[in-house]
Amino acid sequence: MAKLYLRISIIMYLSSAVLFLQAFALTDPSDVAVLQDLYMSLKQPPQLVGWNLSGGDPCEEAWKGISCSGSSVIIIKLNGLELTGSLGGNLSDLLQLKQLDFSHNYIEGEVPMSLPPNATHIDLSCNNFKNTNLSLESMKYLEHLNLSHNSISGPLGNTFTGFPNLKQMDLSHNKFTGNLPSTFESLTNLKSLFLQNNEFNGSVSVLVPLALHELDFRTNRFNARPGDLSLLPQPQMTDSEIAEFNYMFDLKERERRFKGRHSICPVLPIPRSEYERMWPEGMKFANAKEAIQFEMDRARAREIDAARARDIDAARARSRTGRSQGPSGNGFVCRR
Repeated sequence: MAKLYLRISIIMYLSSAVLFLQAFALTDPSDVAVLQDLYMSLKQPPQLVGWNLSGGDPCEEAWKGISCSGSSVIIIKLNGLELTGSLGGNLSDLLQLKQLDFSHNYIEGEVPMSLPPNATHIDLSCNNFKNTNLSLESMKYLEHLNLSHNSISGPLGNTFTGFPNLKQMDLSHNKFTGNLPSTFESLTNLKSLFLQNNEFNGSVSVLVPLALHELDFRTNRFNARPGDLSLLPQPQMTDSEIAEFNYMFDLKERERRFKGRHSICPVLPIPRSEYERMWPEGMKFANAKEAIQFEMDRARAREIDAARARDIDAARARSRTGRSQGPSGNGFVCRR
């Protein structure tokens, strides 16, 4: 009888140990499969310490850039590792993932249509993604989306349906074309929108319903003139919010003053005292619309001056060489 009791106790102990390991140590097998597929798609880089294609436990073994809660992968943070390859097609199977950060690498291919459905933060900026038509499935918990500084082209279409909690979106420094999609109107919680340095055209009227605190749409082909800015939202902001808006808004001027020739990703912060010297003495803005109007007028003046300077330089070059010089690149580099 004693032996039987001992045998039963041992079996129960071992069963409890297995259940404990499954609950708190061993990574969900489906998550492991996704990470192994990703590892292969990224060309098995040595920077991903601990990763492998056969077995392994990402949570228990602390694979590079992986954070877990229980048996689920909840964070993938692999920014600035000089990664190449692509993202594969199985990221949407990471059902518990909250944060996905591949920024500042050299990853190519397309941004997958299906991303982790319950993610709150996705940052794929400063890579070499080259979608010709961006399409994303709905992510109802997504709050921050950064696809800036890639080579994504073509129209957006009605991509942004099913993003009720999106607060910040950066699509700047790509090659997007066409009109802003009507689905922008559904982004009722959006506070920050960055569209600069693309090839969008048409109207900006879809932005009217949005209570934006941060907005940049310069260097596009919109039909709106500075006088049309009554179309744009005028968020109710406190004095401190207005001051902060004035501080952050002129990104291009900040780049020009402190970098001279390159647009760095991301724009590095500078002291407020230095930034305020960029504005004419005594310049104050009551709301976002006034800041945008001023900046558009000033940007247009700068573009006219730059065009004249280019014409003069081209004329001088023709007089010297008998042939015109081809256009140079924009000098943009992403810090990686």
